[in-house]
Amino acid sequence: MTQQELSKKDMLPIGDLLIDLGLINKQDLQQAKRISKDTGLPMGRVLIMSGWIEEPHLQIVLDAQTHMREGKLTIERVKKAVDRAFKENVTFETAASDMGIVLANKTRLGELMIAANLITEAQLQAGLETSSSSFLPIGRTLVLSGVLTEELLTTAINAQRLLREQKITRQQAVEGIRSARARTPEPSAQGKQRHFYKLPARNSVRLGELLISAGAITESQLLAAVEVGLVNGLSLGQVLIEMGFVDPQTLDASLAIQKMLAEEKIGMEAASKILFRVFSEKIPLTEALKTTTESPAPTENRSLLQFLKLNQQLDEEDVKKLIDYILGDSQVIAKALVRANVLDEELVNKAHRCQQLWHRNAISLEHACITFNHAQSHNITVEEALHELNWTQQPPEPATPPPPDPAKLEADWIEKKKIADTHLTVRNLQPALEVLLELLKIAENFPEQDSRLGEVLEKSAEVHSALEQNQNAMDLYKRALDIKVKRFGPKSYQLANTLNNMARLSYFLKNFDGAETHSQHYISVLTEALGPEHPNVGAATHNLATVYHIQKKYKEAEGAYNKAMVVCQKALGMNHPATVKILQDYAKMLRETHREQEAKHFDSCAVGLVSGTWKALVLDQDELLQQ
Repeated sequence: MTQQELSKKDMLPIGDLLIDLGLINKQDLQQAKRISKDTGLPMGRVLIMSGWIEEPHLQIVLDAQTHMREGKLTIERVKKAVDRAFKENVTFETAASDMGIVLANKTRLGELMIAANLITEAQLQAGLETSSSSFLPIGRTLVLSGVLTEELLTTAINAQRLLREQKITRQQAVEGIRSARARTPEPSAQGKQRHFYKLPARNSVRLGELLISAGAITESQLLAAVEVGLVNGLSLGQVLIEMGFVDPQTLDASLAIQKMLAEEKIGMEAASKILFRVFSEKIPLTEALKTTTESPAPTENRSLLQFLKLNQQLDEEDVKKLIDYILGDSQVIAKALVRANVLDEELVNKAHRCQQLWHRNAISLEHACITFNHAQSHNITVEEALHELNWTQQPPEPATPPPPDPAKLEADWIEKKKIADTHLTVRNLQPALEVLLELLKIAENFPEQDSRLGEVLEKSAEVHSALEQNQNAMDLYKRALDIKVKRFGPKSYQLANTLNNMARLSYFLKNFDGAETHSQHYISVLTEALGPEHPNVGAATHNLATVYHIQKKYKEAEGAYNKAMVVCQKALGMNHPATVKILQDYAKMLRETHREQEAKHFDSCAVGLVSGTWKALVLDQDELLQQ
């Protein structure tokens, strides 16, 4: 590989490097780029949140990318080291070292800023913790928490880049950052006290970026100016003027336009056109502003629907379903028409009243239209219009249907249950579900004390779950649970399987509050029925620990892990798979909370992510019935 080829490879953006390594495809990258642009989140975080790559694997690739830039590693050697790191579950540095690859020392942004007295160790540590939980880069986290200004962060990043490219020494980088700090006002006290985070403004633009977009300077001129500024402790604008790249009028105009962009007074396209006219025609900014026109930028869609689409919680098919549902709900449409100022409220109410009469077959469509127009033209109510038109005589209410014949219900139940059982035996799930829903309608007519309604609810929920229709399954389980609570009480062991299924479904639906509630209820029922030292209690407590762990509720998770370990060690022994799995997951949590020494005590644990499985030990109903 030539030096030219190598320089191209070692500057690969993270998305392209992931494609080169075969971890994502081009379609995934394009979609991630769009989401990253719309949300302001870094590309890597978008890939993790979208489920295209796991966080430990991304960290390995990021480390590889850094060493490629600094150590001039070839892509072939990087691929081998990354593959080894994945397989052996170790860091990139460890994998490379085991292969005999000598790595250059990485130039970390945090270390540079500490050396330049820009931040303290404590501020860096707090920023790293917040960065991990908020999916924001460390630099952006420090800016948003008021520790740094945007200008100082940009200076530090430029210094890091030039140092990695060996264009300046570490001492020059540190001194350059210090000089920038001396020129920059301290962050406001208000900024330092903020405890919230705001995503980077999509309209924000750096000075160099603005000048390049307008054609005032080239990228190589910008990099040269940044380098000189860092080495000599000068501001970027001052260097650009001294090196003759821009004149004072262009610089002043670019700073003013930059402020207008930040205040959303103009868009980037107009900003580039205005600045181009200033430096090319040598005219004042005021004149350029008067003569440059821009079509108004489209209003950004910030609706809940758009937010859910950007976060890949909805697709176009979901939106179509939502629209169909809304169009079928007259009350929703009526409220929307009024709130959107499409029609006035009185008119909508009259139309809704007439539509409801037509919908219930109280009057025909023709009568409804005439009534509505009469009420509108005479400015009266629908009831008054009906009276004036002599249409107030309502058709008789339909007779109440006779109660179903119990014998026929029983015969229908037996017949359809045989059909459902046949489908279920051969795992023909969709036809089985259709018959089960017919059985559910039959069971609705059984006496309250008849257990078959609850049974068919749970069986239908199981099939919905097997078809990955989890929300439908959850709705049926809720009905089944309500029936059991009324019949047996809230602490009865009869509730156990239903609660466990509801906890599991809540977990997979990412409804962690529901998973916690149902898991806790499940554990209390098991404890009451089997005793606190039964292995099923341990498995259930392990599940609860997993729910806490996945939410990073480490204090609650640790308590649940410890309780599950005690129960399973005593009931099943140290070598049982259930006990080993608890020890492994507990060790993972210790590592996540930077308690490596404690984690090493569990020699059976492995570094990795929290397991996404619901534990195999489940309630044995026959065993309960024998209690």
